[in-house]
Amino acid sequence: MLYCRRTNRIPMSRKIILSEVEPQRLPPPTDVPILPREVYTCRLALMRQRMMEKSLDSLVMYGDREHFANMAFASGYDPRFEEALLVIPLQGDPTLMVGNEGLGYSKATLKVDCEVLLVQPFSLMGQPRGRTEDFMSFLKRSGIKRGMRVGTAGWKYFEKSEFDDPGRQIEIPSFIVDALRQIAGLGNVINANDIFMHPEYGLRVVNDFHQIAYSEYAATIASQAIHEMIEGLELGMTEYEAVRLMKLSGLPHSFHPVLMSGERTDYGLASPSSRVIEVGDPLLAGLGFWGSAVCRAAYLVHDSSELPTLDVDYVKNLCFPYFEMMAKWYELLAIDAVAGEIFEEVSRITNMYGFKLALTPGHLTHLDEWVNTPFFEGSSFKIKSGMLLQSDFIPVVEKGHFGVNVEDTLAIADEETRYDLEKRYPGTYRRIMMRKDFVADTLGINLRSEVLPLCDNQALLRPYLLSHNTGIRFRWDKRQHPT
Repeated sequence: MLYCRRTNRIPMSRKIILSEVEPQRLPPPTDVPILPREVYTCRLALMRQRMMEKSLDSLVMYGDREHFANMAFASGYDPRFEEALLVIPLQGDPTLMVGNEGLGYSKATLKVDCEVLLVQPFSLMGQPRGRTEDFMSFLKRSGIKRGMRVGTAGWKYFEKSEFDDPGRQIEIPSFIVDALRQIAGLGNVINANDIFMHPEYGLRVVNDFHQIAYSEYAATIASQAIHEMIEGLELGMTEYEAVRLMKLSGLPHSFHPVLMSGERTDYGLASPSSRVIEVGDPLLAGLGFWGSAVCRAAYLVHDSSELPTLDVDYVKNLCFPYFEMMAKWYELLAIDAVAGEIFEEVSRITNMYGFKLALTPGHLTHLDEWVNTPFFEGSSFKIKSGMLLQSDFIPVVEKGHFGVNVEDTLAIADEETRYDLEKRYPGTYRRIMMRKDFVADTLGINLRSEVLPLCDNQALLRPYLLSHNTGIRFRWDKRQHPT
């Protein structure tokens, strides 16, 4: 039996319906949360603690335009055109190695005391290399020595199911790994990405209120952009013209903007094109800025009469079960909830309706869109305060049919974190509370106090994208107590 959010005395039942739903339209935020330097000082101390736990003498972090999140988390520096290397010793200042164009940019972004070295092998081909020296000499200057145990961190680690000795498998460029092994010793260089990305103890899995506030800002801008695009769509537009409706803000992206219509939706993650949008088309759009991601997929129709013949029961057969599954996931989120048990409950619903998910029911997110996930079969990992989560449910549908997608970012925050968030970022906190009311009162989904929606129109499923005020929600009906 489910109970209304505002009372535990009147039993309630609920039914999924398609009805008029007024989307939430909050004013855009005006202040961008800036993480203070002390956040990075604290992170550096935590990294060194983990290094000691893993008996590491040095941590070598690689970054490039695509794989920047661990380095940016540790130092504030995110590579733009070039590669970069951040070497963190157990004691003393870190060393940042950058190419020609990263030298000036480092002054604008670094949040830790750091020696910056110009390492021109990291520069783009054809650029000046007259000030360089042997690459291994830079590593030695950063403190790497023979016999040291060195951990590397780029963007992924491996499991025993993939390699016999996963700790020795390193994903960063071989010229760096070869040099490290030549200096420190072949067996002394290991993959240490789990320090940052493990779903139970990774440092980027649990975030402070400053990081949550920044993610809320990014998620607000991304969600408002997606919903402004949806409400501005006109038949006859090209996909390029549709993307322009998002009025992109200049925030750095966590993935390239996605927009596809018609037959192009089979391509998964394709960029927009000059294809003209027509009535009856499926449409998929996704936008992510650092710390956030928002995605919507549904049909470009006004009502069911414009749906393709094969999907005439689209709302009943797919959207209703999808909403039920998504609501169950949201309502089961709680501090100390076991992620494997949430996975089982979501799987029970998908199995009951005869469909499967392409990936997992939700995952951890951060500056990069996907960090890792605790949600998988048999998982014993627990939900923790400070987690940033992405509601990422992608149903697998048969050929000739189209799926549905509602992706939004949220945070898990205990009472102390919520207090700090409200005190330091009152505008952020007010928006979160307004979204909680929308999710509960408009959609009928019960969120626990520690679940913080970071996106406008969180969990709103509009199956008919040309009918802006039509959505899916729960209708609550009172029942009398049994006598």
